[in-house]
Order: sequence, then structure tokens, then C-alpha cells
Amino acid sequence: MMQNSLKGLYPISPSEYLSDTSYIDNCIAVIHSGVSLFQFRSKGFSAKKKRKYISTLYEECVRCNVQFIINDFYFELDKYESAGLHLGFNDGNIKLLREKYGDHRIIGVSCYDSVENAREAERQGASYVSFGSMYNTFNKKDFTICKSEVIIRANRYIQIPICVIGGINLSNIAEQIDLKPNMIAIIDGIFKDKNFPDNLKSFLNLIRNE
Repeated sequence: MMQNSLKGLYPISPSEYLSDTSYIDNCIAVIHSGVSLFQFRSKGFSAKKKRKYISTLYEECVRCNVQFIINDFYFELDKYESAGLHLGFNDGNIKLLREKYGDHRIIGVSCYDSVENAREAERQGASYVSFGSMYNTFNKKDFTICKSEVIIRANRYIQIPICVIGGINLSNIAEQIDLKPNMIAIIDGIFKDKNFPDNLKSFLNLIRNE
């Protein structure tokens, strides 16, 4: 299991695209930026488009030694030996997935604003847990704001890596860095920023220099 990759900036692909070419090019720019992991999240994409993007982005991640994570689409995992999985707390049986795929697969679990969910996910074999949304977000219709106190408590009780997500950008990332999560996941703050892809350097420098 590539546990060493579970740190720092955690970019997640957007669910909107202008064209296949621009979508892939933008994701590849992020993969080449110096990050240690990258998640493909494809809400609303057709199964055919998901498979096409996964194949291309997985190969690029392998070339760049970046851990590739697939969001929810876990029946594709068998095709990609080193790909990891991220799923919602109620979207799959974590224990059974761990038994099926073994210890080498990274399995991340969204726990929203619940340390209790995170402790249960850890018991069932999760590799990391994710908390959020930390701020208002346009990437999820139904979301719960996760207070900073939850992350402080999670750092006390959770032994596996912790990720924060949701509405994080260059104007508020310092608040999240102060909470000392292992990973900070960002979608729009990266891909929708007018300075993309140059903004990646700013994110990486802030997180590395914490």
C-alpha cells in the first residue's frame, strides 16, 4: 500500500469539461505538478467516458509515480493494479472491499463531519478518512459543513491519515493547514482558478512550508 503518498495536496478532477482534450490536458498538468496522489471523480459522466478517462489518467499517474484514486467506480479496480478507491461512508462495505483487494490497495472513505464514522471506517480497514465540506461548495448538492473542532478531535482519535475537503482555495487554505490534516483535497480551487495551472505552485508551496 502506498501509504507514503497519503500526504499534502490531494487534487480531485472536476465533473465539468469543455472537451475531452482540455479535460485530459488539465488533469495531466496537475499530475505533473509534483503531487503525490490524484483522484478521478466523475459525477455525471457516462460509463464509457469514465473508462476512457480512467485509462488515460491512470497510465499518466503510473509514469509520474503518482497514486491514482478512483471515486466510487470500484468495479474498474480489477483492471488497474495500483489504483486506489474512494467511496462514501454508506456506498460500499469497506471490510469486504479490503478483504477482496488486499492490504496493498488504498481505500479512502468520506466521513463528512463524524469522527464516529471515521473510527468505524478505520476499524473496517480504511487507508484514510476524509472530512468535509469545510466550506460551502458547488461540487455536492447535499453537504454538511464540518467544523474545525471535528478535525481537532479526529487528530486525537484517528490513527490513519486524515483529509479535509470542500470549498478550499488559496484564500482559506491557511486555516486548513493550521488544523494539521495529512491531506488537503481541492477541486474548484485548482481547476476553476483563473490562474490555473500556475496556482498549483502556490498550493504546493503553502502546504510544503507549513
